[in-house]
Amino acid sequence: MSLVTIFLLFLLLVVVSFVLYRMRWSSLCKFSKYDILGKYEGEYDGEYEGEYEGSGRRFDLFMQDPWYDYVVSGKKTLEARLGGPDKLADLVGKTIKCKNGKDKITMIQITNHRHYKTLDDMIDKEKIDSLVPTAKSKSAAKEALMALKNKAGDVIYDKARVDGAGGIVVLEFKLSKSRAG
Repeated sequence: MSLVTIFLLFLLLVVVSFVLYRMRWSSLCKFSKYDILGKYEGEYDGEYEGEYEGSGRRFDLFMQDPWYDYVVSGKKTLEARLGGPDKLADLVGKTIKCKNGKDKITMIQITNHRHYKTLDDMIDKEKIDSLVPTAKSKSAAKEALMALKNKAGDVIYDKARVDGAGGIVVLEFKLSKSRAG
């Protein structure tokens, strides 16, 4: 082979590697960042990466402050995300990274997974102070959740978005013994 052919093959390999890295192999995974909540990297309601042991899949749970701080303090042990009944169900029993998107990381173990068709169903059945630690009532919890917006300015738990995603998934978790800084 000539030097030009070798160089072109190398260049092709670099381009393909970059494309696969950016896709994060999402087409080969059970679900991708796009499937989970319809958004891509960096949004409060949608960034998932990292790897849990033995899965070959990358998965981190991102939360904005002050929600992340409530997790670290142990006040928040439930996290709601848009999705159908099977979304994230395979995480039960797994230890994953919880990040604030800046410089903080802690390890959490997913202990349970529940699905609700509507926000009101979730609020009626879940322990509100574990979901929204600052809420003193169910109505205050709903108000706090309805105030959450993604980068596009859309209300995350708007009825149309919840319906379109197939409902709301609640992950119950505990701080892992193998806590990161």
